[in-house]
Amino acid sequence: MEKLNAREISPIVDTSLPEWRITGNYQFKEYRNINDCFFEHCSNSNSQQHESLLISLLTNLFDADNLHTLQEAIIEMPQSIERLTNGINNEKANELVAKSQEIAESLLELSNTELANLPALKARRKAMGVPSNITQLAENKNDPIEFIWQFISSNYPNLEKDAFFGFSQPTEMKGSPHAYGQDNRISTPHLLLSMVGFRPDKRMNDPDKFLNAFFDAQHAGLASLCQFLISADNKFIKKASAIYSHKQLSTIALYAPYKPKSYKIQFKLND
Repeated sequence: MEKLNAREISPIVDTSLPEWRITGNYQFKEYRNINDCFFEHCSNSNSQQHESLLISLLTNLFDADNLHTLQEAIIEMPQSIERLTNGINNEKANELVAKSQEIAESLLELSNTELANLPALKARRKAMGVPSNITQLAENKNDPIEFIWQFISSNYPNLEKDAFFGFSQPTEMKGSPHAYGQDNRISTPHLLLSMVGFRPDKRMNDPDKFLNAFFDAQHAGLASLCQFLISADNKFIKKASAIYSHKQLSTIALYAPYKPKSYKIQFKLND
């Protein structure tokens, strides 16, 4: 790869405005040392092992009875890093293994304390101050997220709205090599809206069902770089629309009911 001087091709995103947009053009990124790419891959939260851990953790927050499975995934994380770096004896590899072990120890402690005694989701929503009929109350408001925050904010006086919903980069990620781009700032709130009970997806304590919702959230994030998001899933569209309107994005979320035979969607755009 080094002899080929291989470089990554990526879409050009206009970040000059608060609302990022894909320009339609592509660029070659600067050449990066293959070893640096490998170590970034090892620490990337999108690796298969880390994704399994993330899904286990999030489904637990949605009332999954999977504490044992979660703890197994936590223990597996540093072991997978050790396997990937096996035979590489340098400072960066050793730091990566040590960091993964440190994170695993913290997560195991969390699972044995906070998660082991976590109240049911319905009780947590009540403790947040969210009414059980929040969907009916909020979905016809101009800004459903701002409306929901009015119920929650008094219970979290030291927490800003953007931090609660995930619009801002988590403190733990500051200084991380992984960018918290616009897609993350949209996909995280999409899951949080289900967490607080606004148009929640069903059976999110089931890993397979949760994975569908997880991918939906990612699609909503990527669609925020586009002009339109079209889906036959009304819950998905309602959450995406609430987020786009709250952040004043120009992306239009459209619900198109599924018809087994066929249907046509027409757009009329004005200058």
